[in-house]
Amino acid sequence: MAYAARKNRFLFLMVVFMGIIASSITSPLMPVAHAASSDDEKEANRSVEMNAMVFPVIIDGRLVNYLFINCRLIVADGKSTWKYREQAHIIRDALLRATHRQSVHLEGYPGRLDQALAEKICIDAANEVLGEEAMIAMTFQQVASQKPY
Repeated sequence: MAYAARKNRFLFLMVVFMGIIASSITSPLMPVAHAASSDDEKEANRSVEMNAMVFPVIIDGRLVNYLFINCRLIVADGKSTWKYREQAHIIRDALLRATHRQSVHLEGYPGRLDQALAEKICIDAANEVLGEEAMIAMTFQQVASQKPY
């Protein structure tokens, strides 16, 4: 009886051990699904992420909504992406100040972002604070509205 119990325990441990070995061998060889295209990866490599930005929507001097933004500022060719990533807090402050001076909502739709206007205002603000033509474009990954207009 003791022999049968030891044999069963040995077989159980061997199965567990073989499972661990098999999973460690096959896992790195499994193909990885790429959610992002190569263009998106290139953009991410040349960008400064600006997540959790809050832009106020002001109409006739009244605060009526907030837009919550995740975006990327694209760094110009030949410029140091890492230099600007280290200055992200300064860039964020400039963007927030600029979007508090001028509302960037789509005219007539306080729950939607005017992307062209927001890009122009934010690029100008970022380049003003960086002192050079560092940022060339802005893309929006996510835009949400506090109120569903």
